[in-house]
Amino acid sequence: MSSTAMKHLKHLAVTIGPRGSTTPQERQAAEYARQQFEALGLQTHWETFSAPKTGWRPFSVAALFYLLAAIIDLSSVRWLAFALIPIYLIVLGLTWQPDTTPYTQGANDNGSGASIVLSLAERLAHSPLKQIEVWVLCSGCEEVGSHGAQAFVKRHRSELTGLAAINIDNVGGQGAGVCYISVEGMVISYKAALRQSGPNGPTSTLTPGPSQPCTPTPPV
Repeated sequence: MSSTAMKHLKHLAVTIGPRGSTTPQERQAAEYARQQFEALGLQTHWETFSAPKTGWRPFSVAALFYLLAAIIDLSSVRWLAFALIPIYLIVLGLTWQPDTTPYTQGANDNGSGASIVLSLAERLAHSPLKQIEVWVLCSGCEEVGSHGAQAFVKRHRSELTGLAAINIDNVGGQGAGVCYISVEGMVISYKAALRQSGPNGPTSTLTPGPSQPCTPTPPV
């Protein structure tokens, strides 16, 4: 990671610190990004949107509701409700834990990605690409459902014809290189890409995955 990116990363992760969704610290990070863009002479836009503080609480509430329903169920299938109690407890534990754990400094996820974006913005400001219009986006509330990015796309959909988007996330780590996947989504979209495979493999590039090593690349 370049010295410029490291400077941004230290400010985000150390000076500002943990930047949970909808927190004052997340807003500070957004203000910092805007200041960097304006210092480069770039035209900036500040857009607001609505987002929840957590993406897990609805699942916790649902698990708690079903757990209570199982305990007080007086029907003939009460045995089935009792049999499912361990599952409800597991879901409750898994979804409650993220909301009760203190935020980390977020150096890798996703201070590293944001820092690279700010560094690339500086490079592009000094050496613009020919015949290509570049928008640099620092979106918020990604951890609770990418609400910032979704709001941006919804608001600017008519302007994004022919868009080629690059999302930069979790790019820190000693010896880290470039790993990318060309299909958005986690499981369903990945399987869809595999189903579209031709005789020589998937038509969409999926390389390399988490289980494969990445080749270190020169710093940006």
